[in-house]
Amino acid sequence: MTTLSLVIMALKLFSQNLKLNNMEIHKLFSILGATIGILAHIPLIVDIIKGEKGYSFTSFALWSILDFIAARNIYLQNSDYLLALVWGACAGSMAILLFIKKEISWSYVETMVIILISITLTLWYIFGSKIALIATISSLIIASIPQIKDTFFRPSIKVGRVYIMFTLGALFSIFSANEISLYALIYPVTAMILCGLIMIFSYRKIQV
Repeated sequence: MTTLSLVIMALKLFSQNLKLNNMEIHKLFSILGATIGILAHIPLIVDIIKGEKGYSFTSFALWSILDFIAARNIYLQNSDYLLALVWGACAGSMAILLFIKKEISWSYVETMVIILISITLTLWYIFGSKIALIATISSLIIASIPQIKDTFFRPSIKVGRVYIMFTLGALFSIFSANEISLYALIYPVTAMILCGLIMIFSYRKIQV
């Protein structure tokens, strides 16, 4: 029996003892996913407070915008938006902290994300929230490629530990979906895959 099966079984037993209905079970998974998402950001916040390099106000500010756009469009589809909202709020908080510490930098990644955000907002205005949600997820995938590539070539167990929590948070949020549909599952499934790749590559052993 896999760890995931054990977790699901434990949650089902827990819910039965509390006599939770299906809606309340979905809310439980939503809260668990969001809580783990908050916990995953704590090591990053601690690093920023300690003055660790490698974090940029611009990057987290732009990621925050993308997550908030995703949260808004998921909400408009009557799906669970809590994970995207929490990740957006956490990234925004880190951006504020980095701005206070004057850790501001700019690279081609930030330029790319600005372009992606502009395209997403334009599609939202023209075609509505459904297309905007797909565009936002596509933007998140494209914007994640540099980090996935960097992790592949420069694995870090420290990063891997953080992304274990991010992956688990996204996994729990999948089970918070109130229906099996593209718009209900696209954000948490994509987040789980992207974070899972970074997690796996972080533990990759480099052959010397």
